[in-house]
Amino acid sequence: MPQGDIPGLGIPNLNLGVITPFPSQSDVLRQAYVKVFFDCHVSPRVGWEQAFLKQMQRKGDHRTIVVPTITSLNPDTWKETGGNAGGKTCFILWNNDFTWLYNPGRDAPLMSGGLLALSRRWWEETGGYDTNMVAWGGENIDQSLRSWLCGGRIEVAEGAYVAHMWRDPKNPKTTLKYPIPTRDVMRNKARAATAWFGEFVEKVMTFPEYEMFTKNGESIGDMRGFQTVKDRLGCAPFTSYLDRFSYIYLDGGLIPDHVFQLREQKSGLCMQVKRNDRQPHNVVLAACSGPHEEHQSSELQLFHRGNRDNSKRGKPCCSGLMHWNFLQCLDAQNPGTQVRTFECEIGGSSSHQKVELSEDGQLLWNWMGSWGGARGCFAPQPPKVGNAVINHIDACSAAVEPVGEATHKTPNGLTVPAQFRVKSREENGGCAAVSTKEGGDESVSGLELQFRPCDLQDHAQIFKATPRFGGFEIKTGDGRNCLDSSGGRDILVYPCYDESSRNMNQVWQIRAARLLWEAQGGAGQICVDSRAVHEKVVPPQGEYRLTTCSPKPGQRLQRAEEDQDGTFLLKDQDDGRCLSALSGNVLGLSECTKQQRWRLRTQGGATQVQHVASATCIDAGSDQKPILYPCHTGHVNQPQKFSFIEKPGWIQNPITWGDNGRRRTFETCLDRLPVKPQNVAVQDCTQVRESGVRWELYNAFVPLERQLWDAAEKPPPGTPVLGGDKAPP
Repeated sequence: MPQGDIPGLGIPNLNLGVITPFPSQSDVLRQAYVKVFFDCHVSPRVGWEQAFLKQMQRKGDHRTIVVPTITSLNPDTWKETGGNAGGKTCFILWNNDFTWLYNPGRDAPLMSGGLLALSRRWWEETGGYDTNMVAWGGENIDQSLRSWLCGGRIEVAEGAYVAHMWRDPKNPKTTLKYPIPTRDVMRNKARAATAWFGEFVEKVMTFPEYEMFTKNGESIGDMRGFQTVKDRLGCAPFTSYLDRFSYIYLDGGLIPDHVFQLREQKSGLCMQVKRNDRQPHNVVLAACSGPHEEHQSSELQLFHRGNRDNSKRGKPCCSGLMHWNFLQCLDAQNPGTQVRTFECEIGGSSSHQKVELSEDGQLLWNWMGSWGGARGCFAPQPPKVGNAVINHIDACSAAVEPVGEATHKTPNGLTVPAQFRVKSREENGGCAAVSTKEGGDESVSGLELQFRPCDLQDHAQIFKATPRFGGFEIKTGDGRNCLDSSGGRDILVYPCYDESSRNMNQVWQIRAARLLWEAQGGAGQICVDSRAVHEKVVPPQGEYRLTTCSPKPGQRLQRAEEDQDGTFLLKDQDDGRCLSALSGNVLGLSECTKQQRWRLRTQGGATQVQHVASATCIDAGSDQKPILYPCHTGHVNQPQKFSFIEKPGWIQNPITWGDNGRRRTFETCLDRLPVKPQNVAVQDCTQVRESGVRWELYNAFVPLERQLWDAAEKPPPGTPVLGGDKAPP
C-alpha cells in the first residue's frame, strides 16, 4: 500500500510481505492490544478497523482471529475494482495446498494468509509465526490450525473489505520482485503438515512434491516449538478439525469411501482426464491403466463421488464425480457438448456438476438453470473426420440426403426434405454433425460443424429445414441453434434469429442436393462442403509412442540375454521381437541382434536407458514420440529420465511437478500399440442406451485418507466441537 500509517489505527506502515520479518516486526507492536498483519500490496476500505474490532468482540473471547473479504486492486490506479465481490476464506486440500471456499458463512476453516487481525494475548499464547519458516507458503496453514486446534477460532469480519493486488502475468507491476525458492515453500508446507496433521501427514506425503523429504531424506528442521505450544494449550488432534468441518471433508467428498476407474464396458476403455495448464480439462476414453501388482492405476483415471447433495436433508455426500486428489469434477455445459472437469463446487450448488451412475450403467447428467433444465448421458463422441467449410458451388462435395419422408415446397415448386443430413461424397468422408471444438469453451461459441462417421442414430447429424424469407432456416438436431453463414466467411452454429430480425445469414437454399447460401454483392452461391483433415493417426505397429502406462500389449518388454557388462536385449513379451532404433532415431521393433542391446545408466541420481551401439539415450522427444538422442551428462533433464520396471515390463518416464505442486505431468510409458483417445460428450440417453454404452466402477479401492479416518480416534459423543457450535453453511 502507499506510504503512511494504516488508516484508522495509526499503525506504522511496515512491509510484512514475507514470513521471516513477521516476528521481529510484530515485536514493534508489542504494546498493541490488537495485532494486524497486512500484505504490502493491499488497500483497505474505510471502516475496516471497526469491522475487525466488532467481530473480535462478538463472543468476548480473546482467541478469535478475524479476516476480511478480499477484493481486487487495480495495480495501475491503486483503486478497488469489482465492488463487494471477493474471496473470504479457504479450505485445506490433501496436498496441503488450499483453495477458496464458496458461501462459507462466518467461520473460516482456513485464512488465505497475509490479511488478519488477532489479540496480542492470543498471538503470544499460540507462539506467533513459526520462526523456522522462511520466504512464503504454509504459514496460513500453520496459523489456522494453531488457532482451531488449540482453542481459538477464525471468523470473517462482516463489513471489512481489503483490495488485494493479484499477480497478472500480463502486467509487469505485479511481477514477483524477490525469489522464492521452491524448496523453502515445500519445507514450510511440510512443517505445517507434520506439526498439525497427526497421522494424516502420511496422506500429504504421498504427493510427489514432497519427495525431497520422503525419498531424498531432506530435513524439515527442528519441530520442538510446535510441541511446546501443544503441551501448553492442550491442542486437539487433526481429526477434531476434520469433524468440525465435516461439511467439507465428509459431506463434500474429500474423504471418499472408495476411489475407482470409470470403465465403459462396450469399448473396454476407461475415462481419463487430459490435464492442461489451466482448467477446464478435457475428458477422454483411453486404455485402462491398471492396477498391476504394486503399481496402482494412473491418477488421471481415478475418480470418486463428491460434492454435497442439496436435494437431501442435511446435504450429505454426494451429487457428482470428482477427480481424485485434484478437486476437479466432471462437468458439462449443455447437451451435445464435451465432458470436461472444472474445479468442484463442494457445496453442491453447481448444476453443471450433477452426475451420477445409474443402476443400468448410465452416467446421468442433470442440469438445472434459471430458465429450465436439461438431461443427458455421457458417451464416447464419434471421431472427427473433417471440418465443414464454405466452398464454391462447383467444388462442392457434400450432398443433402433426406431423412424421413416429410418435405417442403420452394416458391418455384421444387420439393426439398424437411429433415436431412449432409453427407460427404468423398470415400469415408462422413456426415456433418454439430460438435464441440477442440479446446472450445463448450458454450454456443464452442460449437462447430464437423464431419464424422455417418450414424442415423446420432441426432447431432440431423438437420431440420423450416421455410424462411424465400429460403430455409436450418436448425440443428436439438432445435436450439441454427446454421449461420457468417456472411460467407465461416459456418457457425449460432442461436436462431426470430423472424423479425430478418437475418439473411441464416437463410439457406437446398438445390441439386446441395446446401447453399446466396453470397452478398453478386458473388453467386456458395455451399456447405466437407474438407478432409489429416489428423494425428495411430502409428503403424512397431513404432512407439508415449502413453498412459497400462499392463497391455504394446507396453510389455522383458530383459533377455543379459551380459556380464550389464547390457541386455528388451524383448516384446507379446511379439517376440526386440526394442530397436529405426531410421530417423525413432523407436520400434526388429529382429533381435547384438545391435539392439541396452543398458541402464545412472547420472546424478536419475536413470537413463541407453542404446549401446549408438551410445544414445531414450528421450521423450516432442508430441509424445520418443527418440534416441545424445545422452545428457551430469544433470539429466526430464525428457531422458526413464526407468525399466520389470513387472509389467514398462519403460517409464516418471511424474514431474512444478509451481509448488500446483502443476503436474504424469507417468508415461513406451507403447507400440497406442489406443487413440475418444472424447466424451453429453448425448441423448435413449440413443446412448440403444448404442450399448454402459459404464461400471472398475478396480475400486479404499483410499489412504479414508483408512486413516476410519482408524482414527474420534471425539466422544457430546464433546464440544472446535470453536463452539458446528453449523455448516
